[in-house]
Amino acid sequence: MFITTSRNAGLLQKRVCKLFGVLFCDVRHIPRGDTAFKKLFDDSKYLGYKQFLIVSKEKNEIVLEVYCLWDCGYILDGSYKLKDLSLRQRVSLARLRKLPASEKPELKELLSGATENTDRALTIKTTGNKRVFLFEGQLTGISFNLEKM
Repeated sequence: MFITTSRNAGLLQKRVCKLFGVLFCDVRHIPRGDTAFKKLFDDSKYLGYKQFLIVSKEKNEIVLEVYCLWDCGYILDGSYKLKDLSLRQRVSLARLRKLPASEKPELKELLSGATENTDRALTIKTTGNKRVFLFEGQLTGISFNLEKM
């Protein structure tokens, strides 16, 4: 699935998009530029992606919008606030980028909050609304609270 921001996105929104593209095996970051959402939705539909993600900012809060594909196109399925965002990485992004897709979680694991005992190198620890990313059992320094709107 694609993840992108609005045209006039701030630095934090862009960092979150890039980070999601690195952390999840099924998310691909697309820089927005001058491209219209309609074209991005059409490209996503053409590639067979069932979901589309948009990171935006509302009232000084980062919001993750999840759109799902239906017969008529993409429809907003859910909005989530990303609060208490900590992006102080202890593990380099280059190292995380090199991980094969089988060693990364899928986005549905983040949204469902289900903690599975997996043998992947990159995992998500869920405690209530708090999501903490672990690399080989060690803290990565990436965490946030995920609240459904």
